[in-house]
Amino acid sequence: TLPGGFAAYVTGAGTATRAVVVASDVFGIHTGRNKAICDELAAEGYIVVMPDFFRGAYPDEGASPAWWQKLLQAPGILAPLNTPWSEVEDVLQQGVLPYLEQQGCVAGS
Repeated sequence: TLPGGFAAYVTGAGTATRAVVVASDVFGIHTGRNKAICDELAAEGYIVVMPDFFRGAYPDEGASPAWWQKLLQAPGILAPLNTPWSEVEDVLQQGVLPYLEQQGCVAGS
C-alpha cells in the first residue's frame, strides 16, 4: 500500500534510485502478465510501481465467453477506460511520488 492508502504492486531493488511507473491493462494490478512485466523491469535495477488506478474496478480475466458478452453490455463497463485524469493524478501525486521519494528516487535521474 502506498501513502494515501492506494493499492499498488511494487517490486525492485531497495537500493535503486531510478523508478518506472507502470499502468496496468484493464484487468488491473493482480494479473500474472502485468506483474511479470514489472518484475522484468525490476530485474534491470529499477524500483517499479504499478498503482491500482482503477481502485479494484476491473473484470475477471478468467470469465467465460458468455460472462464477457453480458459484461460488455453492462452500463459502465468501460469506466476504467474513462477514469478521469484527476483520479489518476491523485494516485500519482499523493501515493506514487511520495513513496518513490521515500525510497530515494529523484525525478529526472
